[in-house]
Amino acid sequence: MAVAWQSYFEEAKSAAHSYLKRISADLESSSLAVETRHLPGDPAANIIDLASRTPDSFIAMTSRGQGGLARAVLGSVADRVVRHAAEPVLVIRPK
Repeated sequence: MAVAWQSYFEEAKSAAHSYLKRISADLESSSLAVETRHLPGDPAANIIDLASRTPDSFIAMTSRGQGGLARAVLGSVADRVVRHAAEPVLVIRPK
């Protein structure tokens, strides 16, 4: 069973790296400076912590706009970042 989880984790990690590489290339083609990081653990806490340690940071993120019971049960990374980050946050709903 542990092997199955390890395989799933590696697949998810690879997919995340591919996604970040594609998105950063799109942004860099628009002359934006982009730095990506894949950090294990709680996404909202990692985003807030990294932004607080990065001078002149600005957080831009997308959100599926999940609401209702799913949001109440699972929480929302974007909601937690908006409510707890000291830095400016821009949240965009993806197409």
